Amino acid sequence: MIEKKSIIIDGTKVFYIDARPDDAARIAPTLLLVHGFLVSSACWEDILPGLSSRFRVLAPDLPGSGESDIWKNTMVSFTRFASFINTFCDKLDLKSTVILGHSMGGGIAIVAAGMYAQRFTKAILMDSIAYPFPQPFKSRAVQAAVIGPFIFKKLYGWGMFRSYFRNDVYYNKSNLNEKRLKVYYDHFNTPERREFSYSLMKMVTDPKEVEAKVRDVKIPTLVVWGGKDTLIPLSCGHRLVKEIEGARIEIVPECGHAPQEEAPAQALDILTRYLG
Repeated sequence: MIEKKSIIIDGTKVFYIDARPDDAARIAPTLLLVHGFLVSSACWEDILPGLSSRFRVLAPDLPGSGESDIWKNTMVSFTRFASFINTFCDKLDLKSTVILGHSMGGGIAIVAAGMYAQRFTKAILMDSIAYPFPQPFKSRAVQAAVIGPFIFKKLYGWGMFRSYFRNDVYYNKSNLNEKRLKVYYDHFNTPERREFSYSLMKMVTDPKEVEAKVRDVKIPTLVVWGGKDTLIPLSCGHRLVKEIEGARIEIVPECGHAPQEEAPAQALDILTRYLG
């Protein structure tokens, strides 16, 4: 059973997916999925049926992403998102929760696991932001003083958006889901959403806040990485394994930055084997 629901958190309406097996006795543990930059909970669509056949799965659209409202105060930080995740868990009375974060969501998961360790039983970090990383030309261009915000907020059209995902996020370009990508773009393509997304981009490209919390993660942790990720290099995944005690890594070969979308069968196999 897969349902789309909404909840009010600190005055912000947040939409989320709530999925679970028909047999309620099989629900253990609960999985909390945290998506990355410029996407939404829709990024989990290909692995959601497989996960929710065994576990309860919750996947929010983060504030300012997908269908969720934008925070009234546009000041963003990984700590603020981690606090949001903690409140979301409180509101839904979540117990024995495994947090899985992808990319920006991985950074949020790291900070949340470091700040609210009692909340989570395990962490899964998928191609996660954690350390400074080389940025593609398009990212550097939209960060340039004066001209950068203008490009991102006014000129960053469908072609540039598609090019970023096709050339920087995906390795196997033929696996790109154009229909889903158009949904991402439609959610992004309003003046208010572009403004908020620009704040997110600045947060994502300066992940010192996350780096400072990595060694605070004390729960069992699995790192999952696309072997051909050119956006955040595999070396960052190996560094996470060194700095989080007891962590281990699973590599999805011939895959770019988003294994759950580009190689869903392999990603689902890794996740289900880890969760047992």
